[in-house]
Amino acid sequence: MMGDAAPDAEQTSERHSKSGSERVRDHGGAILNNDILLYIMRYLHLTDVFPLAYTCRTLYVEGTKLLLRRQINLNHRNIRSFCTWVLANDGWRAPFLRRISVNLSSVRKRETLFEVEEPLARVLALVENLASISLSYTLYQASPEVIEAISRLTNLKSLSLHDGHPSYIKMVSDMCSPFVHVYLGCSTGFFSLHDEMFRFRDHLKAIRLYRSYLGDAATNFPSVHSLEMRWVQPEDFNLIPILFPNLIHLGIRDIATFELEDAQVEENRIRQATRHRVAYPWPSLAYVSGSLQTLYMLAFTRFIRRVDIRELWIPELQRGGWFTFVLSATQPTHLSLDLIHPRFAPKHLDLPGLLLAASQVTHLRLECRWFRAEKLDMEEFTDNLLKMLRTVSLKHLQLILRRPRAKRGHPAICFMFDTDLRLFTERIVDAAPTLQFISVNMWQRTAHFAVSRPSSLGKDRLRQVSPIAAQTYVAAEWRSS
Repeated sequence: MMGDAAPDAEQTSERHSKSGSERVRDHGGAILNNDILLYIMRYLHLTDVFPLAYTCRTLYVEGTKLLLRRQINLNHRNIRSFCTWVLANDGWRAPFLRRISVNLSSVRKRETLFEVEEPLARVLALVENLASISLSYTLYQASPEVIEAISRLTNLKSLSLHDGHPSYIKMVSDMCSPFVHVYLGCSTGFFSLHDEMFRFRDHLKAIRLYRSYLGDAATNFPSVHSLEMRWVQPEDFNLIPILFPNLIHLGIRDIATFELEDAQVEENRIRQATRHRVAYPWPSLAYVSGSLQTLYMLAFTRFIRRVDIRELWIPELQRGGWFTFVLSATQPTHLSLDLIHPRFAPKHLDLPGLLLAASQVTHLRLECRWFRAEKLDMEEFTDNLLKMLRTVSLKHLQLILRRPRAKRGHPAICFMFDTDLRLFTERIVDAAPTLQFISVNMWQRTAHFAVSRPSSLGKDRLRQVSPIAAQTYVAAEWRSS
């Protein structure tokens, strides 16, 4: 943290106005414009900005601005010292804050929370151009001072309230900021999404909700393109297409009830399908994610380019034809599967026919998890995996194998530690010759390969790619979907 030997507000503004004409002369007589140094500071790492900012008063002011415009992460350890530094010298630093994240989830005593909330409320009362704020609480509600200070913010673009009390979330109704991204999460009970929450909803693009009801919202959100919900009420499935008609991304995790009977799931799917025949609500939907049950209940009737199925237990593959129905209806080109194998029968006989209903898939992300290694045969898994890859024409494959719970000497653990990743990838390419990129992750061992077509010169068809280049490539490929 920088020291408090900073100029007062009047000196700061005066010196800043002259920064363009100031020069720095070194011992050799060369003249260096401060504007060049300020331009260089924008691209320096945080640890390099500090020593440069201490060289003169102008660079101190400009360096402070650069630091405060970045993401500021606060917790119970550093929040008091940070607030003291910002409030020093009449709080001239506060107006430069742009993005703040406050995580007080580890605070268990109300007295301790009060000690950090008071300076935080004072800082929030001075900020003018704060664009993003994220708050995470475990106690039931924040202090009235913090709530009032946040309610007065008028330029917020992103708001995240994690583990908030319903009364805490109600303050969103009093805010007049043009939100673009909003996350609202309730720690106890459920809160209701109603029409008074977002007064300026024309700019709203993404909403994430945790423990919410949709029944009190009568006005739809035509500008929202991304919706993620967790702990969804079963009756809200019928309201999602009505309230959010122009979605591009839809993610639903965890239904807020006990295990639904198959008859209830089928009833919800038929109700959705009947409505979709009249008017399909999502003409631009390109990415959906959720459990197999939730995706089946949504009854998609148009192609969707990217589908992510989370926590897919192997026995669910044979449950009422849900998996086949989802893949046949959506026909994705980008498919992500999170397979969980039961501990009592870790066989992989369902793998060969897994993608028979997804003939259009060109990008596959397959993650496999096993709870225990008893009766787990990795050679049997590999053989069935290769049989599955022969059924589709893949271009991009990400294979992630999670380590099961077992001792180091178990054959399955030895397979993950000792297998030559290049030779393993060669076997995959032999089974799927259309592949252009492969990423293999065996617990903590990773390898990324670009695949070239075999030539008469005998050149190696696998070219290893650096992790950074692979990460950039993977992000671009999946973002395009």
